[in-house]
Amino acid sequence: MIIRLKIDRQIVWPLVALYMLQFFFGAHKVVYVVSLIWLASLMVRENSMIITLPRVNGLLYYSIVIVMAIVIGMFSNEVRDVVKDIYYISQPVIIITIGYLYEGLNNGKSIKRTLYLIGTFISIVTLFRVLVNIPNLTDLESVRNIANLSVYEVTFVATIMFGDKILSKKVIFGNIMDWVMLGLMVVKVIISMGRTELVSIVAMIGIILVFNVFFSKQKWTFIFKIIGIVAAVAVMVIGIYIALPEEAKEQFSNKINYSFQEIETDLDYDNYIDAIQHWRGFEIDQAQKQWKSSNMVTQIVGGGLGTYVKVKYLPNEFTEDMYKGHSIALLHNVYYTLLIKGGLLGMAALIWLYIANILPVFRKKYVKYRPELIVQCAITAAMMFMSYLVMANYNVSMYITWGIMTGWTNALIRGYKR
Repeated sequence: MIIRLKIDRQIVWPLVALYMLQFFFGAHKVVYVVSLIWLASLMVRENSMIITLPRVNGLLYYSIVIVMAIVIGMFSNEVRDVVKDIYYISQPVIIITIGYLYEGLNNGKSIKRTLYLIGTFISIVTLFRVLVNIPNLTDLESVRNIANLSVYEVTFVATIMFGDKILSKKVIFGNIMDWVMLGLMVVKVIISMGRTELVSIVAMIGIILVFNVFFSKQKWTFIFKIIGIVAAVAVMVIGIYIALPEEAKEQFSNKINYSFQEIETDLDYDNYIDAIQHWRGFEIDQAQKQWKSSNMVTQIVGGGLGTYVKVKYLPNEFTEDMYKGHSIALLHNVYYTLLIKGGLLGMAALIWLYIANILPVFRKKYVKYRPELIVQCAITAAMMFMSYLVMANYNVSMYITWGIMTGWTNALIRGYKR
Protein backbone atom coordinates (compact mmCIF):
# COMPACT_ATOMS: atom_id res chain seq x y z
CA MET A 1 0.00 0.00 0.00
CA ILE A 2 1.31 3.45 -0.94
CA ILE A 3 0.40 6.43 1.22
CA ARG A 4 0.76 9.82 -0.39
CA LEU A 5 0.68 13.09 1.53
CA LYS A 6 -0.06 16.11 -0.62
CA ILE A 7 1.98 19.10 0.54
CA ASP A 8 0.63 22.56 -0.16
CA ARG A 9 2.99 24.12 -2.70
CA GLN A 10 2.24 27.65 -1.50
CA ILE A 11 3.76 27.15 1.95
CA VAL A 12 6.50 29.57 2.97
CA TRP A 13 8.77 27.16 4.84
CA PRO A 14 11.07 29.68 6.58
CA LEU A 15 7.93 31.20 8.09
CA VAL A 16 6.82 27.78 9.31
CA ALA A 17 10.24 27.31 10.92
CA LEU A 18 9.92 30.57 12.89
CA TYR A 19 6.54 29.62 14.33
CA MET A 20 7.46 26.04 15.14
CA LEU A 21 10.68 27.05 16.91
CA GLN A 22 8.71 29.51 19.00
CA PHE A 23 5.70 27.26 19.70
CA PHE A 24 7.36 23.92 20.44
CA PHE A 25 10.71 24.99 21.87
CA GLY A 26 10.35 28.60 22.99
CA ALA A 27 13.65 29.14 21.18
CA HIS A 28 13.29 32.90 20.84
CA LYS A 29 16.96 33.62 20.22
CA VAL A 30 17.09 30.91 17.55
CA VAL A 31 14.01 32.49 15.94
CA TYR A 32 15.89 35.79 15.88
CA VAL A 33 18.95 34.21 14.20
CA VAL A 34 16.81 32.32 11.65
CA SER A 35 14.93 35.53 10.82
CA LEU A 36 18.25 37.32 10.21
CA ILE A 37 19.41 34.51 7.91
CA TRP A 38 16.09 34.64 6.04
CA LEU A 39 16.35 38.43 5.71
CA ALA A 40 19.91 38.16 4.39
CA SER A 41 18.81 35.58 1.79
CA LEU A 42 16.05 37.93 0.59
CA MET A 43 18.63 40.67 0.06
CA VAL A 44 20.80 38.55 -2.22
CA ARG A 45 20.20 39.29 -5.90
CA GLU A 46 22.43 38.24 -8.76
CA ASN A 47 25.22 37.22 -6.38
CA SER A 48 25.16 40.63 -4.68
CA MET A 49 23.86 41.78 -1.31
CA ILE A 50 21.45 44.65 -1.95
CA ILE A 51 20.14 46.67 1.00
CA THR A 52 16.56 47.77 0.37
CA LEU A 53 14.93 50.31 2.67
CA PRO A 54 11.30 49.18 2.89
CA ARG A 55 8.74 51.88 2.18
CA VAL A 56 6.74 50.99 5.27
CA ASN A 57 4.70 53.68 6.97
CA GLY A 58 6.44 54.94 10.10
CA LEU A 59 9.39 52.54 9.85
CA LEU A 60 12.02 55.11 8.80
CA TYR A 61 11.35 57.36 11.80
CA TYR A 62 11.30 54.34 14.12
CA SER A 63 14.62 53.08 12.72
CA ILE A 64 16.26 56.50 13.09
CA VAL A 65 15.21 56.65 16.75
CA ILE A 66 16.63 53.14 17.29
CA VAL A 67 20.00 54.20 15.84
CA MET A 68 20.02 57.31 18.05
CA ALA A 69 19.21 55.21 21.13
CA ILE A 70 22.00 52.75 20.27
CA VAL A 71 24.57 55.55 19.94
CA ILE A 72 23.49 57.20 23.21
CA GLY A 73 23.45 53.84 24.97
CA MET A 74 26.96 52.96 23.84
CA PHE A 75 28.29 56.10 25.52
CA SER A 76 26.25 55.86 28.72
CA ASN A 77 25.49 52.18 29.44
CA GLU A 78 27.20 48.80 29.50
CA VAL A 79 27.67 47.25 26.07
CA ARG A 80 26.05 44.00 27.26
CA ASP A 81 22.87 45.84 28.23
CA VAL A 82 22.80 47.77 24.95
CA VAL A 83 23.12 44.54 22.94
CA LYS A 84 20.24 42.97 24.87
CA ASP A 85 18.03 45.97 24.06
CA ILE A 86 19.06 45.86 20.39
CA TYR A 87 17.81 42.27 20.35
CA TYR A 88 14.44 43.35 21.80
CA ILE A 89 13.86 46.50 19.76
CA SER A 90 15.10 45.27 16.36
CA GLN A 91 12.72 42.32 16.09
CA PRO A 92 9.77 44.22 14.57
CA VAL A 93 12.09 45.97 12.09
CA ILE A 94 13.49 42.63 10.92
CA ILE A 95 10.17 40.84 10.48
CA ILE A 96 8.50 43.87 8.83
CA THR A 97 11.36 44.05 6.33
CA ILE A 98 11.03 40.32 5.63
CA GLY A 99 7.30 40.73 4.92
CA TYR A 100 8.00 43.65 2.60
CA LEU A 101 10.78 41.94 0.63
CA TYR A 102 8.99 38.60 0.40
CA GLU A 103 5.93 40.18 -1.23
CA GLY A 104 8.22 41.46 -3.97
CA LEU A 105 9.44 37.96 -4.87
CA ASN A 106 6.20 36.96 -6.59
CA ASN A 107 7.32 33.32 -6.36
CA GLY A 108 3.91 31.67 -6.11
CA LYS A 109 4.17 31.16 -2.34
CA SER A 110 1.54 32.65 -0.04
CA ILE A 111 2.31 34.18 3.34
CA LYS A 112 -1.37 34.37 4.29
CA ARG A 113 -2.14 30.78 3.29
CA THR A 114 0.90 29.66 5.30
CA LEU A 115 -0.32 31.65 8.32
CA TYR A 116 -3.73 29.97 8.20
CA LEU A 117 -2.21 26.50 8.13
CA ILE A 118 0.17 27.35 10.98
CA GLY A 119 -2.61 28.90 13.09
CA THR A 120 -4.81 25.85 12.59
CA PHE A 121 -1.99 23.43 13.36
CA ILE A 122 -1.06 25.25 16.58
CA SER A 123 -4.74 25.30 17.60
CA ILE A 124 -5.17 21.56 16.99
CA VAL A 125 -2.03 20.73 18.99
CA THR A 126 -3.24 22.98 21.82
CA LEU A 127 -6.70 21.39 21.91
CA PHE A 128 -5.14 17.92 21.89
CA ARG A 129 -2.91 18.84 24.83
CA VAL A 130 -5.89 20.21 26.74
CA LEU A 131 -7.96 17.08 26.13
CA VAL A 132 -5.25 14.65 27.23
CA ASN A 133 -4.61 16.72 30.36
CA ILE A 134 -8.23 17.22 31.43
CA PRO A 135 -7.75 15.36 34.76
CA ASN A 136 -4.94 17.75 35.68
CA LEU A 137 -6.76 20.96 34.73
CA THR A 138 -8.01 22.08 38.12
CA ASP A 139 -7.48 25.84 38.05
CA LEU A 140 -6.95 28.77 35.68
CA GLU A 141 -3.16 28.57 35.76
CA SER A 142 -3.12 24.92 34.72
CA VAL A 143 -5.33 25.72 31.70
CA ARG A 144 -3.25 28.74 30.70
CA ASN A 145 0.04 26.84 30.94
CA ILE A 146 -1.13 24.69 28.04
CA ALA A 147 -3.38 27.00 26.03
CA ASN A 148 -1.35 30.20 26.26
CA LEU A 149 1.53 29.18 23.95
CA SER A 150 1.59 31.33 20.78
CA VAL A 151 -1.90 32.59 21.59
CA TYR A 152 -1.23 36.16 20.42
CA GLU A 153 0.00 34.86 17.06
CA VAL A 154 -3.13 32.72 16.63
CA THR A 155 -5.27 35.72 17.64
CA PHE A 156 -3.82 37.75 14.78
CA VAL A 157 -3.98 34.88 12.28
CA ALA A 158 -7.65 34.21 13.11
CA THR A 159 -8.44 37.89 12.56
CA ILE A 160 -6.66 37.98 9.20
CA MET A 161 -8.52 34.88 8.02
CA PHE A 162 -11.81 36.33 9.27
CA GLY A 163 -11.09 39.43 7.19
CA ASP A 164 -10.45 37.32 4.08
CA LYS A 165 -13.74 35.50 4.56
CA ILE A 166 -15.89 38.54 5.39
CA LEU A 167 -14.32 41.38 3.43
CA SER A 168 -12.91 39.59 0.38
CA LYS A 169 -15.32 36.62 0.52
CA LYS A 170 -12.43 34.32 -0.35
CA VAL A 171 -12.62 30.55 -0.44
CA ILE A 172 -9.14 29.50 0.65
CA PHE A 173 -9.12 25.76 1.35
CA GLY A 174 -12.85 25.14 0.80
CA ASN A 175 -15.69 27.16 2.31
CA ILE A 176 -16.59 24.69 5.07
CA MET A 177 -12.94 23.90 5.78
CA ASP A 178 -12.14 27.61 6.08
CA TRP A 179 -14.78 28.14 8.78
CA VAL A 180 -13.69 24.98 10.63
CA MET A 181 -10.11 26.21 10.66
CA LEU A 182 -11.20 29.64 11.82
CA GLY A 183 -13.38 28.07 14.52
CA LEU A 184 -10.44 26.01 15.83
CA MET A 185 -8.32 29.14 16.14
CA VAL A 186 -11.07 31.04 17.96
CA VAL A 187 -11.50 28.14 20.39
CA LYS A 188 -7.74 28.20 21.02
CA VAL A 189 -7.95 31.89 21.89
CA ILE A 190 -10.97 31.43 24.16
CA ILE A 191 -9.56 28.54 26.18
CA SER A 192 -6.36 30.51 26.80
CA MET A 193 -8.52 32.54 29.20
CA GLY A 194 -6.29 35.57 28.74
CA ARG A 195 -7.85 38.99 29.13
CA THR A 196 -5.59 40.73 26.62
CA GLU A 197 -6.08 38.26 23.78
CA LEU A 198 -9.85 37.99 24.35
CA VAL A 199 -10.31 41.77 24.31
CA SER A 200 -7.99 42.02 21.30
CA ILE A 201 -9.80 39.48 19.12
CA VAL A 202 -13.21 40.95 19.97
CA ALA A 203 -11.90 44.44 19.14
CA MET A 204 -10.26 43.32 15.88
CA ILE A 205 -13.33 41.46 14.66
CA GLY A 206 -15.46 44.45 15.71
CA ILE A 207 -13.28 46.84 13.67
CA ILE A 208 -13.54 44.61 10.60
CA LEU A 209 -17.32 44.35 10.91
CA VAL A 210 -17.81 48.08 11.49
CA PHE A 211 -15.64 49.03 8.51
CA ASN A 212 -17.44 46.50 6.34
CA VAL A 213 -20.83 47.96 7.27
CA PHE A 214 -19.48 51.46 6.65
CA PHE A 215 -18.15 50.67 3.18
CA SER A 216 -20.77 48.07 2.19
CA LYS A 217 -23.56 48.88 -0.25
CA GLN A 218 -25.84 46.22 1.28
CA LYS A 219 -25.67 47.39 4.88
CA TRP A 220 -28.78 45.67 6.25
CA THR A 221 -27.85 42.30 4.74
CA PHE A 222 -24.47 42.51 6.37
CA ILE A 223 -25.90 43.66 9.71
CA PHE A 224 -27.93 40.44 9.87
CA LYS A 225 -24.77 38.47 9.13
CA ILE A 226 -23.05 40.27 12.01
CA ILE A 227 -25.86 39.27 14.36
CA GLY A 228 -25.42 35.63 13.28
CA ILE A 229 -21.64 35.73 13.79
CA VAL A 230 -21.96 37.35 17.22
CA ALA A 231 -24.56 34.77 18.27
CA ALA A 232 -22.35 31.86 17.12
CA VAL A 233 -19.31 33.21 18.99
CA ALA A 234 -21.41 33.86 22.10
CA VAL A 235 -22.65 30.26 22.11
CA MET A 236 -19.05 29.03 21.69
CA VAL A 237 -17.79 31.18 24.56
CA ILE A 238 -20.60 30.16 26.90
CA GLY A 239 -20.09 26.47 26.09
CA ILE A 240 -16.35 26.60 26.77
CA TYR A 241 -16.87 28.60 29.95
CA ILE A 242 -19.40 26.06 31.27
CA ALA A 243 -16.96 23.21 30.54
CA LEU A 244 -14.15 24.78 32.57
CA PRO A 245 -13.41 23.64 36.14
CA GLU A 246 -15.22 25.71 38.79
CA GLU A 247 -12.00 27.00 40.30
CA ALA A 248 -10.75 28.14 36.89
CA LYS A 249 -14.01 30.02 36.25
CA GLU A 250 -13.83 31.72 39.63
CA GLN A 251 -10.20 32.74 39.12
CA PHE A 252 -10.95 34.11 35.64
CA SER A 253 -13.89 36.16 36.96
CA ASN A 254 -11.67 37.58 39.68
CA LYS A 255 -8.98 38.51 37.13
CA ILE A 256 -11.56 40.34 35.00
CA ASN A 257 -12.82 42.28 38.02
CA TYR A 258 -9.23 43.07 39.01
CA SER A 259 -8.06 44.21 35.56
CA PHE A 260 -8.54 47.94 35.98
CA GLN A 261 -7.06 47.97 39.46
CA GLU A 262 -3.94 46.21 38.18
CA ILE A 263 -2.94 49.07 35.86
CA GLU A 264 -4.00 51.87 38.20
CA THR A 265 -1.25 54.50 38.53
CA ASP A 266 -2.82 56.83 41.12
CA LEU A 267 -1.78 54.79 44.16
CA ASP A 268 1.07 55.80 46.48
CA TYR A 269 2.73 52.35 46.27
CA ASP A 270 4.23 52.92 49.70
CA ASN A 271 4.40 49.21 50.53
CA TYR A 272 5.45 45.96 48.86
CA ILE A 273 1.95 44.45 48.73
CA ASP A 274 0.39 47.39 46.86
CA ALA A 275 3.26 47.42 44.35
CA ILE A 276 3.08 43.69 43.60
CA GLN A 277 -0.72 43.58 43.42
CA HIS A 278 -0.75 46.48 40.96
CA TRP A 279 2.50 45.62 39.22
CA ARG A 280 1.74 47.08 35.78
CA GLY A 281 0.56 50.34 37.31
CA PHE A 282 3.57 50.34 39.64
CA GLU A 283 5.96 49.96 36.68
CA ILE A 284 4.38 52.95 34.94
CA ASP A 285 4.52 55.01 38.13
CA GLN A 286 8.23 54.29 38.58
CA ALA A 287 8.99 55.06 34.92
CA GLN A 288 7.13 58.36 35.14
CA LYS A 289 9.10 59.38 38.22
CA GLN A 290 12.42 58.45 36.60
CA TRP A 291 11.56 60.38 33.42
CA LYS A 292 10.41 63.49 35.31
CA SER A 293 13.60 63.51 37.41
CA SER A 294 15.78 63.47 34.25
CA ASN A 295 17.18 66.56 32.55
CA MET A 296 15.40 68.03 29.52
CA VAL A 297 17.72 66.41 26.95
CA THR A 298 17.24 62.94 28.47
CA GLN A 299 13.49 63.49 28.57
CA ILE A 300 13.53 64.16 24.82
CA VAL A 301 16.06 61.57 23.54
CA GLY A 302 16.13 59.10 26.46
CA GLY A 303 18.96 57.44 28.30
CA GLY A 304 19.76 55.20 25.34
CA LEU A 305 19.41 51.46 24.90
CA GLY A 306 20.68 49.57 27.92
CA THR A 307 19.04 51.99 30.37
CA TYR A 308 17.22 50.30 33.23
CA VAL A 309 14.06 51.47 34.99
CA LYS A 310 14.58 51.95 38.71
CA VAL A 311 11.88 50.37 40.88
CA LYS A 312 11.32 50.64 44.62
CA TYR A 313 10.25 47.00 45.00
CA LEU A 314 11.00 43.74 43.18
CA PRO A 315 8.77 40.63 43.15
CA ASN A 316 10.26 37.77 45.12
CA GLU A 317 9.83 35.42 42.15
CA PHE A 318 12.11 37.49 39.89
CA THR A 319 15.25 35.62 38.85
CA GLU A 320 18.68 37.28 38.75
CA ASP A 321 18.59 37.77 34.97
CA MET A 322 15.42 39.89 35.26
CA TYR A 323 16.88 42.80 37.23
CA LYS A 324 20.10 44.61 38.13
CA GLY A 325 20.27 46.17 41.55
CA HIS A 326 16.83 47.71 42.03
CA SER A 327 16.23 48.19 38.32
CA ILE A 328 14.52 46.24 35.53
CA ALA A 329 15.25 46.27 31.80
CA LEU A 330 11.71 45.73 30.49
CA LEU A 331 8.27 46.95 31.50
CA HIS A 332 4.98 45.37 30.49
CA ASN A 333 4.16 48.77 28.97
CA VAL A 334 6.26 49.24 25.81
CA TYR A 335 5.48 52.96 25.56
CA TYR A 336 7.03 53.66 28.95
CA THR A 337 9.95 51.34 28.23
CA LEU A 338 10.73 53.48 25.18
CA LEU A 339 10.10 56.68 27.12
CA ILE A 340 13.03 55.78 29.40
CA LYS A 341 15.33 54.42 26.68
CA GLY A 342 14.36 56.69 23.76
CA GLY A 343 12.66 59.61 25.46
CA LEU A 344 9.65 61.38 24.00
CA LEU A 345 11.06 60.75 20.52
CA GLY A 346 11.13 56.98 21.19
CA MET A 347 7.58 56.83 22.51
CA ALA A 348 6.36 59.00 19.62
CA ALA A 349 8.18 56.78 17.09
CA LEU A 350 6.33 53.67 18.25
CA ILE A 351 2.97 55.44 18.35
CA TRP A 352 3.55 56.81 14.84
CA LEU A 353 4.58 53.36 13.56
CA TYR A 354 1.15 52.14 14.62
CA ILE A 355 -0.95 55.14 13.56
CA ALA A 356 0.82 55.36 10.19
CA ASN A 357 -0.30 51.78 9.46
CA ILE A 358 -3.90 52.52 10.41
CA LEU A 359 -4.43 55.70 8.37
CA PRO A 360 -4.07 54.23 4.81
CA VAL A 361 -7.48 52.55 5.14
CA PHE A 362 -9.04 56.04 4.92
CA ARG A 363 -7.12 57.09 1.79
CA LYS A 364 -9.00 56.94 -1.52
CA LYS A 365 -5.84 56.19 -3.51
CA TYR A 366 -5.71 52.75 -1.85
CA VAL A 367 -9.39 51.84 -2.32
CA LYS A 368 -8.34 48.85 -4.45
CA TYR A 369 -6.69 47.32 -1.38
CA ARG A 370 -9.35 48.31 1.15
CA PRO A 371 -10.00 44.73 2.46
CA GLU A 372 -6.30 44.24 3.20
CA LEU A 373 -6.04 47.69 4.78
CA ILE A 374 -9.06 47.12 7.00
CA VAL A 375 -7.40 43.98 8.36
CA GLN A 376 -4.11 45.87 8.77
CA CYS A 377 -5.97 48.59 10.66
CA ALA A 378 -7.56 45.99 12.96
CA ILE A 379 -4.38 44.09 13.84
CA THR A 380 -2.40 47.31 14.31
CA ALA A 381 -5.04 48.73 16.65
CA ALA A 382 -4.78 45.50 18.67
CA MET A 383 -0.99 45.79 18.72
CA MET A 384 -1.32 49.33 20.07
CA PHE A 385 -3.50 47.98 22.87
CA MET A 386 -1.19 45.05 23.58
CA SER A 387 1.81 47.37 23.75
CA TYR A 388 0.27 48.96 26.82
CA LEU A 389 -0.08 45.65 28.65
CA VAL A 390 2.11 42.78 27.44
CA MET A 391 5.52 43.93 26.09
CA ALA A 392 4.34 43.66 22.48
CA ASN A 393 7.12 44.55 20.02
CA TYR A 394 9.71 44.96 22.79
CA ASN A 395 10.01 41.49 24.17
CA VAL A 396 12.07 38.32 24.33
CA SER A 397 9.73 36.73 21.78
CA MET A 398 8.99 38.06 18.31
CA TYR A 399 5.47 39.10 17.26
CA ILE A 400 5.75 37.46 13.87
CA THR A 401 2.22 37.81 12.46
CA TRP A 402 1.75 41.54 12.93
CA GLY A 403 5.24 42.31 11.66
CA ILE A 404 5.19 40.19 8.54
CA MET A 405 1.68 41.34 7.59
CA THR A 406 2.65 44.98 8.10
CA GLY A 407 5.55 44.57 5.67
CA TRP A 408 3.43 42.54 3.25
CA THR A 409 0.58 45.07 3.21
CA ASN A 410 2.90 48.04 2.66
CA ALA A 411 4.62 46.26 -0.24
CA LEU A 412 1.22 45.37 -1.72
CA ILE A 413 -0.20 48.91 -1.73
CA ARG A 414 3.04 50.31 -3.16
CA GLY A 415 3.30 47.67 -5.87
CA TYR A 416 6.82 46.72 -4.75
CA LYS A 417 8.52 44.19 -7.01
CA ARG A 418 12.11 43.06 -6.97
